[in-house]
Amino acid sequence: MPQDFNRQYRIALRRVRRVYPLVLEAARIIDSLDQELESIEKNRKKKKLMRKTHKALKDDFKYLLKDLYISEGKVLTKLIHRETGMTVAEIIKKYKNGFQSSLYTGLAGFFDQELDVKYKPNTDDFVLECVVQDILQGNVDFDPDFEKIDKEQHKINQKEYRAQKKKTRKRLRKQKREKRKEKREKRKSQK
Repeated sequence: MPQDFNRQYRIALRRVRRVYPLVLEAARIIDSLDQELESIEKNRKKKKLMRKTHKALKDDFKYLLKDLYISEGKVLTKLIHRETGMTVAEIIKKYKNGFQSSLYTGLAGFFDQELDVKYKPNTDDFVLECVVQDILQGNVDFDPDFEKIDKEQHKINQKEYRAQKKKTRKRLRKQKREKRKEKREKRKSQK
């Protein structure tokens, strides 16, 4: 168990609450897609179904995923592996193709993401597993529903985020100035 377990747990809980509904929905969609693909014999119809599903997923989740922080994206990829048994790269390769899987994996690297990351509940992801188990056992509040975000809402969220970030920067600068001023006054008073 990590030394600062409680702190790591709180951080992981906040991230999991945000992304776990998306993971559960992704697992449900992949499961139903697999069942539908088994019933279809012709490759052309299978590809058509996969394209249709991909378009629906893109429409539903594009701005939700853009709205995530990098740290939440890392948790998302790990939990997808936990729920589906496949990494995100394997999912892309299975339902699209190997070239696109390589392309997306390379692009994800620019955003400090790994699409081929695996979930390791007994080592690296111990705290994450504790959070998920608490959610599944009902020990913590969890809402499995999520709101879909459209382009306009995403723009509003980004604007609010930038405004909050600017406000925080101003506050921190002001605090630094006040500390420097106090230090100068303290030095003057000591002379």
